[in-house]
Amino acid sequence: MSRRILPKTLLAGLLLSGTLAIGAMPAVGAETRLEAFAELPEAGPALHVRIAGDLAFVPAHARGTHIVDISEPARPRLLATAPTAGAAYEAAVLGDRLYVAAWSAGLEVFDIGDPAAPRLLGSAPTRANAQAVAVLSERYVVTGDWSAQAFDAGDPDYGLLIFDVSDPATPRPVGRLDTPGWAGELAVVGHRILVADAPGGLRIVDATDPTAPVELGALATELRAYGLAVDPSGRRVLIADNLGGLIVADLSDPRAPRRLGRLETGLAAYAVALSPSGEQAWLAEAAGGGPQDPGMVRLIDLRDPSAPTELARIETRQRAWGVALDDAGQAWVAATGSGLLGLRARAVDPSPRPIWLPWLSRP
Repeated sequence: MSRRILPKTLLAGLLLSGTLAIGAMPAVGAETRLEAFAELPEAGPALHVRIAGDLAFVPAHARGTHIVDISEPARPRLLATAPTAGAAYEAAVLGDRLYVAAWSAGLEVFDIGDPAAPRLLGSAPTRANAQAVAVLSERYVVTGDWSAQAFDAGDPDYGLLIFDVSDPATPRPVGRLDTPGWAGELAVVGHRILVADAPGGLRIVDATDPTAPVELGALATELRAYGLAVDPSGRRVLIADNLGGLIVADLSDPRAPRRLGRLETGLAAYAVALSPSGEQAWLAEAAGGGPQDPGMVRLIDLRDPSAPTELARIETRQRAWGVALDDAGQAWVAATGSGLLGLRARAVDPSPRPIWLPWLSRP
C-alpha cells in the first residue's frame, strides 16, 4: 500500500490554522489552570481537612480522623487513623494535640506526639451533635453543635460550647452561647469566634472571657453559611454560603459586619481557603447532595473584593467538602468518597507556540 504524502504547503497551512502556529508570538498575558498532582483515596470519606506543617488531618465520618504525611506532596501517605466513638466531622490541631468534633460522641482529644500512633487522651459530651471545632488558646477549645432536627429553620437551642482542656483527660465545659442557626464552621481571630451558622448567617462572638461569650454582631447571608476563611489582618472574611455562592465581608467593625461582594457559582459552596496574600481563594463545592454527586474547586481572584472573579476551575469526581492550603500554597481538598486531593495552580500561556520543523525548511 502506498502512503499519501501531503504537499508541504498544505501541511504548513494546516499547522498555521490550528493551535500549533509556526512563528506565532506568545501572548502578553497568561491564563491560570488548576491541575491535580496527588490523590489519596484511602483518606475517604473525607469531610474536612486541616493542615499543620507536613501533616494533613482528614475527618472521615465513621472511620475516624486520618493523619496523612504530605511532606512529599506528590506522594501523600496515610500514617494512621485516630478512631472516634462518633462520626468525625471536623478537626483542629495545636502542637501535639488533635481535637475532633465527633458528632454524637462530642469532643475527643488525641495525643499526636507520634502522628503514626495517635492516642486518645480524653473526651467530653456536647449538648447535641458536635460538628465543628476550633482552638481558642492552649487552654480553651470551642465546639459547634446542633440537634440535626431543623435543617432549614435553624436550631436556636444549641450553638457554641467552650471547653477548658488544660487537663486533656477530662475536658470541662465552661462557657456556652446559643446561635439561631447551627454552627457548622468556626474560625478564631484573637479573642473572637466567627461562626458560619448556616441559616443563621455569620455570627461574631467575643470570647475574651471564655466562661461568658457574648455575640457582638451578625450578617445575614443568601442561604446557609457553611465555611469560613479570614484574611491575615482579621478585617475581612470569606463565607462559603452553599447555593448563595461566595460572600466577601468586611469585619472592621465587628458589631456591624458589612458585605463587600459576592460571586454566584450555581453550585453549593461548602468550604473556602484563603491564600496568605489575601488575593486569592480556593472554593470547594458540590453539584448535589448525594454521595456520588460530583464536585468543583474554583480559584477566585479577590483583588477587587467588591467583584470577586473566577480564575480557574477543576471538577472532582465526588463532592468537595473541605479545602486547606499547605505552606507552599497548594490546595488539599476533602473530596468525600474520593479521599484527599492535591491541587495546584499554574500559569499557562494561551497563545500558540512556534514549532521548528526542519523538513519544512528544506529547499
